[in-house]
Amino acid sequence: MSSIRTSRTALTHAILTTIHPAIATNRHFPFPVPLPSELHLLIRTHLRVCIARTLIESLHASLSSTLSALCDDCKSYHAHVFGPHVADWPVVRAGRGCRCTAIGLPPSPPSWKSHRVDNTCLEHDLLPRPAVGDREPPAYFLAHVQQTLAAYASTDPSFPYADMPITSNADLDALVSSVLSTFGWTAVPATSHRNWEFDNDVLIVPLSPPLADATPAITLACLQLHLDLAIHDDPLARSTLHPNKVTYFPPLPSPPATAARYSFNSISTSLVSALVLLIVTFPLAVAYVLRVSAHS
Repeated sequence: MSSIRTSRTALTHAILTTIHPAIATNRHFPFPVPLPSELHLLIRTHLRVCIARTLIESLHASLSSTLSALCDDCKSYHAHVFGPHVADWPVVRAGRGCRCTAIGLPPSPPSWKSHRVDNTCLEHDLLPRPAVGDREPPAYFLAHVQQTLAAYASTDPSFPYADMPITSNADLDALVSSVLSTFGWTAVPATSHRNWEFDNDVLIVPLSPPLADATPAITLACLQLHLDLAIHDDPLARSTLHPNKVTYFPPLPSPPATAARYSFNSISTSLVSALVLLIVTFPLAVAYVLRVSAHS
């Protein structure tokens, strides 16, 4: 096998794990007592797993932050039009946020009117519904990668990717290619994709021809050890925090005030009827008991 097949998201997270300051130094951890290399390798593997889990949580937090920028009316509308999967909402993918306040409409919790498709607060900031998907990654995914690089740079002043902007798919590809080229490899799309999706397949292949200043390609087995894609592929696919698994269902609207009044009036009428019946029947019951007692 001369290539590795994986998903865009798993490869990006594997790259972010590989360049983590605690991993990229490639030195033994400073313990007071020297440890065997096998223990260092075990510690490094556990560290990679922790970083992978943190990256999934960071991606989910970035998506949640984008979703929280929408008011309840906006979220109810998009759930009605585009479905419950928030990753399919164009407004979330673009990271545009809520414009209700900007056009003078205060955000409010869902009501009976907020479930109508012709919600006024959204007419001013919606494009006609496009096909779900885009050639560019979602804005929250780009923000997730950019924030991760910034966090690495804050812990390592010499972090080499501190000034790399991540604002487009080209920037993501540049980051991935830059890291893989240090191993003599690169990434190419597995097939022609019309839209950027989390599960799009990519192939990691040797650089051909090698760059003039690139490191000679390491073996495929060594590259697999460096990237350790298995700790990203399976956990990411199974995680409930995967963006494709995040859903939003509008809360059920509260019953209208007329229904509440009707219910209250019905209860009141029943209580009054029961009280009248008790007043009428109680003396008769007492008289009957006294009559029976007298005869006995």
